[in-house]
Amino acid sequence: KKGRSEVRRRHGSVADTTHVLEVLPRTKEKDMAHLPDVYWAQRTDKILITIDVPDCPQPKVEIGNHDGGDGYLKFQGTNGSSGVEYAVQLDLYGKVNADGSKISAGGRNVFLAIQKETEGPHWPRLAKEKTKLRNVHCDWNKWKDEDEEEEEEDNFDLGGLDNFAKFDDPLDKDIHTESESEGEDDVPNLL
Repeated sequence: KKGRSEVRRRHGSVADTTHVLEVLPRTKEKDMAHLPDVYWAQRTDKILITIDVPDCPQPKVEIGNHDGGDGYLKFQGTNGSSGVEYAVQLDLYGKVNADGSKISAGGRNVFLAIQKETEGPHWPRLAKEKTKLRNVHCDWNKWKDEDEEEEEEDNFDLGGLDNFAKFDDPLDKDIHTESESEGEDDVPNLL
């Protein structure tokens, strides 16, 4: 309708991480890119991101660091069968290593393994902003806590343990064998 407007977020220069809100005239929905769902998990050395865009054979992905600042992720892709365009841009919590990062575009989604610049503790969140982003979710299927990672790194070898069959299992013995030999006279009749 005439006169309607919407608020969109616009980022300042690459070096400037402050956000500016500006009122823009409402555009037709078909001209706007859809915001895909983003699922993330992490390890001490990398961030695992799944962007939920089906049938996206040639996504455009840019990963890098702002000048002197934290990392960013820019994604743009088109669904091959429906022609729907998707786009998302995230300012990441920490610095990333774009050269060590990998991408895989499958039939159901686009998967990114973004290398952190330095291996260290888990980030408290994916985005630099503390606000809840409605399209960003934890990927609990891929999530591992820091202590779970340490257990994996220890390479706990069960081969050095003794076989449990060597141990005497007290529950395996019938504790009622003596009472059977003595007879059932010791049990009072309750009726």
